[in-house]
Amino acid sequence: MTALAGTCAKYIKREMVCFYAFYYTIGLFLCAFINYYLQKVYFYAIILTVSIEISANINTIMTDTDAWPQGTISTTLALHKRGYSGILIDKYRRSRWLVSVGNGAVARRGDHVEWTGGLYAIQTQLGLPVHAGGKTALQFHGHTHFVSSGRGGSAWLFSRQGTRLPTWFTNHAWNVGEKPLRLQHINTNLFGQKHALGLTEIKSGTYKIRISSRERAMMELLHLVPNDQGFEEAAALMQQLSTLQPELTTDLLRACRSVKVKRLFLFLADHCNHPWLAKIDRSKIYMGSGKRQIVKDGEFDSKYSITVPRGFIENPDKENRP
Repeated sequence: MTALAGTCAKYIKREMVCFYAFYYTIGLFLCAFINYYLQKVYFYAIILTVSIEISANINTIMTDTDAWPQGTISTTLALHKRGYSGILIDKYRRSRWLVSVGNGAVARRGDHVEWTGGLYAIQTQLGLPVHAGGKTALQFHGHTHFVSSGRGGSAWLFSRQGTRLPTWFTNHAWNVGEKPLRLQHINTNLFGQKHALGLTEIKSGTYKIRISSRERAMMELLHLVPNDQGFEEAAALMQQLSTLQPELTTDLLRACRSVKVKRLFLFLADHCNHPWLAKIDRSKIYMGSGKRQIVKDGEFDSKYSITVPRGFIENPDKENRP
């Protein structure tokens, strides 16, 4: 009887173990099944959240014209600062919401961007000391003379020595209308430590860019005479500048480090008989010493000690001609 009871107890114990093992296995299976579907739900929830975020972000990029004005370039650096990752920017490129302008710069899809929109990014996002100057600035101020019908012309950009323009800007095929534009970049410390003197902002479309004032632009243009700028055109442009600001002009002439530019500027103003010239305080302007030959085979002006093309001096000093 005792042996039978022991046998029954062992049997019942074994069956209970099998019972619990079976339901334990079922439980593990159910847990794994639930965990699998929870992971899928979580995965799809992440995808949905990212999709919503991407959609919201691209809507912000395409419509937020305060942070990114229409008609301008945005550097990827600027987008990173606004919270857009490199992966997200690449996704926008692949989806063709953004168009690559070069390494490190993008434009909105369908947006018409001119070179000034690139200059805007250089000035405001990269913080480079670059501005439109010389003849280009004078054109912005409404002063033009010779117009080339065969080419789109040139955009003259000035910056402090050592400044390099980004390759996405210099390598891009900018146009003026349907004609190609040539970018001309001049590195110079023409005004020494007063590198921001005489700069101003103008509105170009929905944004602003920094350019030279008329006074500074004329001096920058004369800096290029005679190698990159014709004397006759410079004289014709000076003829149009009858209302320059004497105080700003004096400050710029004082800061200017080129004796050639200062003498030529005053000579042409004298030649054009501009009324503001009488208000220039020449005692503050260092004019250097010795003669300056602006052109070869010209006529010598003894007042400013420069040689200029024939026909610009009423009574040339033939005896002192170099």
